[in-house]
Amino acid sequence: MPELLELKAQIEGLYGPASLTEIGSTSMTPTYARGEEGFIPDLMGQPPMRSEIPDGSMTKVIESNQPCVFHTYVDSRVRWTSPGRAGNP
Repeated sequence: MPELLELKAQIEGLYGPASLTEIGSTSMTPTYARGEEGFIPDLMGQPPMRSEIPDGSMTKVIESNQPCVFHTYVDSRVRWTSPGRAGNP
C-alpha cells in the first residue's frame, strides 16, 4: 500500500497542489479551495477575515484566521493484495 506522502504526490500529480493538506497517522485530507478570484493556493496564508456582529447597542468586531470551508467528501478505498496472494481477496 502506498505511504501517505506517496499518495499525496499521486493526487497532486492529477489535480495539482492542494490549498491545505492535513496528514494524520493513518489519514490524509487534502482541501482544494476556491474564492471569488478562483483557486486559493495557500488556504492558511490568507489574511484574517473581519466580521462585524451587532450586539445590542454595540458592534463586536472579530478578526479570524479560520477560513470558512464547505466540505465535499470523496471517500476512496484501496484494496490491497499481497504479492503472494494475487487474485485472492
